[in-house]
Amino acid sequence: VTDSMLAHKGSQAVQLRALMALEELCDSNEENRTRALSAGGIESSVAAMIAHGGSESLQHFGCRFIRHLCIEGATKTRAMKAGAIQAVVSALRGHSGSPSVQQWGCRAL
Repeated sequence: VTDSMLAHKGSQAVQLRALMALEELCDSNEENRTRALSAGGIESSVAAMIAHGGSESLQHFGCRFIRHLCIEGATKTRAMKAGAIQAVVSALRGHSGSPSVQQWGCRAL
């Protein structure tokens, strides 16, 4: 999934579908979270959120994915280094009228 994100950085549709898939795979599955981390899932999600800041859906799923992935301290540190806080804050500011972005953005922080 992260390989497709890297290969199609400019495609909002690919980025959105990839974030949806990653979020679903990592929601309640520790093994999948570990795999997503190893594959650069945090970095790819942050890059997608920054590149496609105008997409409410993409911001929603980006925040959800970051929230589900960043459960442990080491993962949170990695997310901070990748710019996840800035990406989430930008999503919150850019989509202040979206209840779902606000909900998941706050949970991600």
